[in-house]
Amino acid sequence: MEVPRGYIDPKNRIAHLSFKLAAYEAGLGVYGKSSLLLVPELGPRVNLGVVLTDAALEPDVKMKGFEPCENCRACAEICPVRAIEPNLPPPTGFDRARCVRFINWIREATDREVMLCGYCYDRCPAGQLVERTLSIARWRTLLEMPEEEREQLLGEFGE
Repeated sequence: MEVPRGYIDPKNRIAHLSFKLAAYEAGLGVYGKSSLLLVPELGPRVNLGVVLTDAALEPDVKMKGFEPCENCRACAEICPVRAIEPNLPPPTGFDRARCVRFINWIREATDREVMLCGYCYDRCPAGQLVERTLSIARWRTLLEMPEEEREQLLGEFGE
């Protein structure tokens, strides 16, 4: 079996093999308004890995009864580029192109010192964790910048 590699759409960073879609289809979580995969225990704070096999496995059903975005607008209200439409059901209101444009701009504007925005991830109230922070050792997020520096950077973003 040939393992899918790379992107179907490099500009918008859409991969040939989507771990998030595989997890959704396997019933591990649901899509949030921000297009992040949300799970009951951890909200969006999950890391996904995939094992490819040709073994015959019984599929699970998609997750039902877990709708954390139903009465929530947290990610839409905090998104610095308004890439999330709060009145549409997940993930139809997520403007991936706008988000990716912003992330690419952040990386360029900070000379790749800041690699991610992190607002929707960090502020999502889904899950049962006490502390909600995006901390990836090798990447700095926009939220980790001093507030004054962050606000100046956000003010420079022009679409």
